[in-house]
Parts: sequence; structure tokens; C-alpha cells
Amino acid sequence: MKPFKIAIHQRKSSFSKRWIEYCQQNRIPFKIVDCHATNIIDTLLDVDVLLWHFNHTSFEDTLIAKHVLRAAELSGEKIFPASNIFWSFDNKIAQKYIPTVEFNQNQSCKPQEKSFRRGFRKANDGEPSNTETIVL
Repeated sequence: MKPFKIAIHQRKSSFSKRWIEYCQQNRIPFKIVDCHATNIIDTLLDVDVLLWHFNHTSFEDTLIAKHVLRAAELSGEKIFPASNIFWSFDNKIAQKYIPTVEFNQNQSCKPQEKSFRRGFRKANDGEPSNTETIVL
């Protein structure tokens, strides 16, 4: 069995500083990688996990992060953020559309019942008119 190793993309003002400190304190093998490098996938051949807290306000990060992470995942690495969540990672607009989920005592997920109103608003007083409540 090969030793477990983590790749961390280091960036100021991100989780990377804490990840590096954690790995050092717990003697977890890791290496610093540059996810912007054109050979990043080749650089990940000897790792099991890629951690990249990409910056949603960085043009370069938003342009390539999801593609690099997905390519790494398809190559067999575990990634953070995972592909099933990075579409909404640090994106408040996308997160708005994620259904609310509650955990029951058995720790299984079930969607909460939620309702919303749809319709038109009057231009003058802002009160809803012609609305209906929908329970999901």
C-alpha cells in the first residue's frame, strides 16, 4: 500500500495555511503545488488528495479552478472542494438555490418542507398580489 499524500495549492488568505500547519503537526505527507501551472496534472501523479481553496474574486482562479479540480478527480485524486459542491463553492448566488437539508437522528438527509410565494408585486406599495403559496 502506497503512503497517503496530500497536494495543497498555497494562497494567501485561504485555508492553505491551516492545512499545511495541520499536516506538519500530524506528520501527514504533503507537498505544495501550483494549480495554475500547465503541468499540474502531471505534478499530482504521486498524491491522493488535492486541496485548493480557490478565490472566487480572482479571474485566473475562476477561469481554471473547476477544470483543474475536475481533471484531477477524473485522474483518481480526491479533491476539495468536491465536484458535486464546487459549482456553488464561495458563490452566494448559487448557494441560494441549494435546498435546505436537515439531519434526522439517524444522520440521514432529508429535504425540509419548504414553501415559497410566486406572483406579481404591485409597483406602488410592494405588497404581493396574485400570488400562490407552493409547498414542496
